[in-house]
Amino acid sequence: DIEQTAEGTHCNFLYNNEKYSVYVPIAGLHNVYNALAAFTAGVSLGISPANAVEAIKAYVPAGMRQKTVKNFGMTFIEDCYNASPDSQKASMNALMSIDGKRHIAVIGDMLELGTYSEKAHRDVGEYAAEKKVDMLFTYGNQSLFSADSARKAGLENVNVFSDKTLLAEKLLEILKEGDVVSFKASRGMRLEEVIKKIYEGLD
Repeated sequence: DIEQTAEGTHCNFLYNNEKYSVYVPIAGLHNVYNALAAFTAGVSLGISPANAVEAIKAYVPAGMRQKTVKNFGMTFIEDCYNASPDSQKASMNALMSIDGKRHIAVIGDMLELGTYSEKAHRDVGEYAAEKKVDMLFTYGNQSLFSADSARKAGLENVNVFSDKTLLAEKLLEILKEGDVVSFKASRGMRLEEVIKKIYEGLD
């Protein structure tokens, strides 16, 4: 019984034949799995199921870990703490789960992947096309592979940048009320600098 919104996810946990209504205050189906793990750890350590549910409800994302901000008539998902192939895909799932006029994914390089890097970035680009995001913006050298594969997989609106200021300026030019925008990259890419420029430009 999972219901997803921009603010969070409602679901039910079944434990010892008892059903618990749970609210996870962060978007994305993958966070239901995270909450299940937290619930299990809590009750295993002696916390009552009811208290574990209340603790999950009180969760606040730390730093830039998938923080959802509603402002300027738009929804922004700030997730610039880190990135891996799985978390990039989960971020796009979260993006597409939120109602909006357009869904825009802004992705940066996933670092420290070694020889797997090109394949990983290409997989993310193909996934963006598969999920039918409306627009894809990439930042960084490795993300060029994502952009190339997204185009080859049929995603028409792909935008490539190597400069954060130009990326922010382009986003400010195209953003409209009702848009949902996600930002996801490895920590070293400092994609939050783009978010800051956008907020300053919209203010």
